Amino acid sequence: MKYLSIILLVILTSLLACKDDCLTCPDNEAVVNGECQCIGIQFIGNCMSKREAFQKKIPRGISVEMQPYYSESMDCNAHFDFNNQPLFIYLSEITEYDNRVSAVIAFQTEARPTNTYFEKVYYSGLESEIGSSNFDSLSYDWPSAYNYNGFVYVGEDAVGTSNPEHYTTIIDGQMCYLRPYIKILDKDYIRVTFRYVTVDEEVKAECVRLFHK
Repeated sequence: MKYLSIILLVILTSLLACKDDCLTCPDNEAVVNGECQCIGIQFIGNCMSKREAFQKKIPRGISVEMQPYYSESMDCNAHFDFNNQPLFIYLSEITEYDNRVSAVIAFQTEARPTNTYFEKVYYSGLESEIGSSNFDSLSYDWPSAYNYNGFVYVGEDAVGTSNPEHYTTIIDGQMCYLRPYIKILDKDYIRVTFRYVTVDEEVKAECVRLFHK
C-alpha cells in the first residue's frame, strides 16, 4: 500500500508538471496561466503574428500598396462604436503634387464586420492644406466628383463607384460622417484624430488614437 501511494504521488506530480509543457497551442499563441492565449495581435477573432499584421498589403477596393498601423484598445469617446476596441489603419505612400501633400487612408474596425469573405475596410482621401509642403500632417479630403463626406466602404467595387456606404452615426439628431486627421510623429508612430462632422462642417465628436507599426 505504501508503494502504491508513492506511485500515485509520482504520477500526480508528473501530471501537474506537464500541465503547461504538454499543452499545445495554435500558431501565435502560448500557454499563459494554464491556457492558450494570443501573444501576437488579436483582431476580429484572429490571432496574427506581428510580422503578418504589419506586412504591407493592398486592401480590397483600391489598387495601391498600403502600410498597416495598429492601435490597442482605449477609451476615447462613447459616440464612436470602436471605442475601447483595437483598430487598424492602412496608409498609402505620401506624395507631393502641385505644392500639395496627398495620401489615401483605409480604416478597419471590429465594430462593423462584414458578412462576406473579405475584410470590410473604409477609405478616405488625405491632403495637406493648400500651399503647404509639410509631409507630417494630412487632413480629410476627397475629390468632389465622388461626393464623399468622410470614410466610405465600397464593398466588392472599387473606390470611386456609386452608392458607397458612409461611416456615419446620429448625434443630437444630426447625421455625422467619420473623418480622419493624421499627424505623423515618426517613422513608426502616427496619431489619428477621428471626428464626426455634419454636412455643415460642425464637429460633433472627437476621438484621438495612437497607432504604431
